[in-house]
Amino acid sequence: MDIKFRYPELVASLRRAAGDLCILDGEIVVIRKDRIDFQALQRRE
Repeated sequence: MDIKFRYPELVASLRRAAGDLCILDGEIVVIRKDRIDFQALQRRE
């Protein structure tokens, strides 16, 4: 699933760091007050 359109600022940052010839597999998390905030990502649609 390609969700780049939802997180353009992350795409730009990762392109600068890793370039276009890179495939990343991972998980995006939001950390607030030293805790993971799962709802923060769900609200961003």
